[in-house]
Amino acid sequence: MTYTLAQISGFIAAAAQDDRERVAQFAVATRMAMGAEQGDWQLYLNALSGKTPSQQYKGVKTHG
Repeated sequence: MTYTLAQISGFIAAAAQDDRERVAQFAVATRMAMGAEQGDWQLYLNALSGKTPSQQYKGVKTHG
């Protein structure tokens, strides 16, 4: 297989973006684990696993 320099550059840029998004997801999961109520944490895990759609709640308590 042969790739052009533009294709390789595009692949590298896409991989870097994927890495940044994954780090952001880990940051959200870490924050949720630190301060979430048990029920909210379970909802979050269910949303991640595809069991239930993710939802955003208004007026959610924050810890910190």
